[in-house]
Amino acid sequence: LKDLALSLGFAVFILALSFASPFLLTLESAFSNLIPENWQFAIGSIFVYGTSSFFTLVFLYVLFKYVPNKKAPRYVRFASIIVSFFLIELARHIFAYYIAQVSSYGKFYGAYAIFIGMAVWLYYFSFIILLSAEIAEGLFELRLAKEAVRVQPEKND
Repeated sequence: LKDLALSLGFAVFILALSFASPFLLTLESAFSNLIPENWQFAIGSIFVYGTSSFFTLVFLYVLFKYVPNKKAPRYVRFASIIVSFFLIELARHIFAYYIAQVSSYGKFYGAYAIFIGMAVWLYYFSFIILLSAEIAEGLFELRLAKEAVRVQPEKND
């Protein structure tokens, strides 16, 4: 039951994260007349990017804290969050460039291109989460192996 609730909750949260940036851009453009013109770009970019990054970090923290069956050490969770965040941001910029410049989904699929784009983004997003979890697991296993070698008593023959 816990796994089902987490799966549904995280699916909704990922969709909310995906729609957060367009919503924040709309909100920023609505309030742009309250900001001096020479500051609009800087403040708007910081607001949109900062808010989006904050929610992504919160999502990753919750994901890596509550989803694993065994409680991971803090440094493993921190490594997972950092690796995931940077890979997600890199993928977000690459994917946005691809959709804006290279892709021709709209020509073939029309309005359904949004669903295709969301499905591809969710695939990349899930792949990044799994990859960062595996990297963190590798770090954890490496540290355990180093500690085992360090603690192992010397044998006198």
